[in-house]
Amino acid sequence: MYAGAYWQREEDRLRFGVLLVAAQPLAFSDAHLASRGLVNALFDPQDDAVAAKPFDLPCGPASVFVRQVGLPADGDAVLPVGEFQAIVPVPPELSAGREEMVVVAFQTPDLDHWDTYAQHLVSLLKSIEFDEEPGDGPR
Repeated sequence: MYAGAYWQREEDRLRFGVLLVAAQPLAFSDAHLASRGLVNALFDPQDDAVAAKPFDLPCGPASVFVRQVGLPADGDAVLPVGEFQAIVPVPPELSAGREEMVVVAFQTPDLDHWDTYAQHLVSLLKSIEFDEEPGDGPR
């Protein structure tokens, strides 16, 4: 598991983001099917605040979700926050009999730089490799 935060002050603005990478066990018998099914389960075509799609990575299939939420701030104010979440199934032959998924999640209120963050996140996803020995997890 990895958790990290980034913050930088630029003039009168604070740029901030949080990244989490974790392996998550599944209760489903097929991690790949569960990953693809989440796109349909979590995506509502009527909700333009959520984008969801399958994504093919060098390490295998993934599902990617992007949305904007509002978090309570001072008084009645709402802070818009961008969220990115990717779910990458661990290949069954490498999971030592356990069904697992790697979850990559990122949040930031710095929506002006969302495209830059998204490019970095796609590069991160494309860099995921799984060890050949069962139980070693992602690198």
